[in-house]
Amino acid sequence: MIRLFTLEGIQKKAAVFDTTKLEWMNGQYLSALPSEELLGPVHRRLEQMGVATEARDLRPLIDAVKARSRTILQVADRVAVRLDPSRSQLDEKGEALIRKMGPAFSANLLRAADALEALRNGAWTAEGLLTCLKGVAEAHGLKLGDAMQPIRVALTGSTVSEPVNELLEVVGPEQSLARMRQVAREAGGEPSPA
Repeated sequence: MIRLFTLEGIQKKAAVFDTTKLEWMNGQYLSALPSEELLGPVHRRLEQMGVATEARDLRPLIDAVKARSRTILQVADRVAVRLDPSRSQLDEKGEALIRKMGPAFSANLLRAADALEALRNGAWTAEGLLTCLKGVAEAHGLKLGDAMQPIRVALTGSTVSEPVNELLEVVGPEQSLARMRQVAREAGGEPSPA
């Protein structure tokens, strides 16, 4: 640094520390890191948060969220939500989607949950989930987004995440279906018929 320093390179205007750009750059590095390298710091943060991790391999969850995260704390928070969707907090966009869709939010969430129930025992894969959700949209004359966005909001609290079929796959059938039905009830939907 000393060798590269010159007085001619100094500007008159005050230096600016751009935290937004720093976070963006950090996010770029996080995205490029293998999940193995993030495993230790994320695991420590999850322990601090009181999130049980013994039964799960965290690497697929880290891979699912690191591209949309800017800090290790964000990675850990998002992994925690995928381990336990009840930890999700509705953000402004999630709340706006629920208001915009009205009763259709709960109805579409329950339709998807009913259809996904059939995949619980064996076909709960990203490909199988996508096929199923496309079938729900087609059967009810919905845009694919109107079938998928309520699931994303139910599981993460946000309208932004990895693709919904991949989100469902990492969260797993039991927690996904339970959370979808719970959020549908909370948003004003009736329980789906047994």
